[in-house]
Amino acid sequence: MNISILAIGDEILSGKTQDKNINSAANFLMQQGLSLSSSSFCKDNIQTIHANMDFHLKSSDVLIITGGIGPTKDDLTKLAVAQYFDKKIEFNQSAKDITIENYKRFNREISDHHTYFDAPKDFLIFSNPMGLAPGLGFYDDKNKKLVLCAPGVPREFKLMLKDSFFETIKSKFELDEKSYKQVLVRTKGIPEEKIFQEVDKDLWSKLEKFGKVASLPQFYGVDIVVSFNSFDSEFEEIKSKILDIFNNSPIQNQIWQIGSKSPMEFLFSLLSDKNKTISFAESCSGGYCSHLLTDISGSSKVFNGSVVSYSNEVKKSILDVSDENLVKLGAVSEPVAKEMAIGTRKKCESDYSISFTGIAGPTGGSEEKPVGTVCIGIDSDEFSETKTFYLKGDRKTLKKRFVTAGILYLIDKIR
Repeated sequence: MNISILAIGDEILSGKTQDKNINSAANFLMQQGLSLSSSSFCKDNIQTIHANMDFHLKSSDVLIITGGIGPTKDDLTKLAVAQYFDKKIEFNQSAKDITIENYKRFNREISDHHTYFDAPKDFLIFSNPMGLAPGLGFYDDKNKKLVLCAPGVPREFKLMLKDSFFETIKSKFELDEKSYKQVLVRTKGIPEEKIFQEVDKDLWSKLEKFGKVASLPQFYGVDIVVSFNSFDSEFEEIKSKILDIFNNSPIQNQIWQIGSKSPMEFLFSLLSDKNKTISFAESCSGGYCSHLLTDISGSSKVFNGSVVSYSNEVKKSILDVSDENLVKLGAVSEPVAKEMAIGTRKKCESDYSISFTGIAGPTGGSEEKPVGTVCIGIDSDEFSETKTFYLKGDRKTLKKRFVTAGILYLIDKIR
């Protein structure tokens, strides 16, 4: 079955709003053994909407439309789909009932006759548990096409797709009992062109026998994904065969995870399993490392605290970094990174610590220490060492790459 998605809204095309619904739909549908065959964006214009509907419905069985079903003059989706299927817009009791319940949920008053009470004749009406506007749908029995319309607000769209739209899709089309599966292998320290063109030239073709292969560059390295549809009973056997290929590949030492955890989530799991704690000393990363860890539910189990030691004075007074190293070697140096790691572990009384001191730019670099230089220290009872990384990117990107490098550095040592 082919499924397409059309995102409508001038605000998307002007760059004022970033669409998240196509990504959300793709991820959800793949978990159900389905996938998007095409997607597009278009402005709030009836003729343009019709042209995009024509394009998608030529090849797709289901078209999901997001955006443009609100109450303002630029919300034209309801009118556009009504005209497309030659249906009049009229009062709809189901739409009224759903709308009234939605407004009650938010403790908001509603007019005696709201535009949400109206819908194209013969259309399906869907509840919207997270918003106000009801969803719309129409099944073209003659051509066996299903069109579903949802608000563009991501949290509303995501829930409607899962709880309402997918049930309708299943009721109109016979779906394969197989479900979508993935084997995700995460590597580090080696670019994708080197993996597939130099180190293991046959890897792609070997994996392709089991499903669709994707190579996805990340901050830390490359994610290699093998996607396939299978019955649940087949999955472990297929996964085992795929992992055998990696275990016999020259890149096996670059693999740091079989799974979908982020580097910080993976570190959190390691620390939780070992019942260990961690602390951070952050200079150039500005607290970003702490932010990532505290985004994880249960982080209080492993996270003792951090010191954002941006100035040299804080490095000295709180982390006990020596004035001599700061003056002779500079803040961006391995001895300072080591003292920062030792100092934060002592002050926070943690089992492990990581420190970051570097140059995020765009100013502050030199020939000896260019922008992107970061010295990372790690400290524990088992080890205490530092390493210098030279990374690329703008200021925000470098902060992310500094932290990712430090996390993977510590993961290697703990393992």
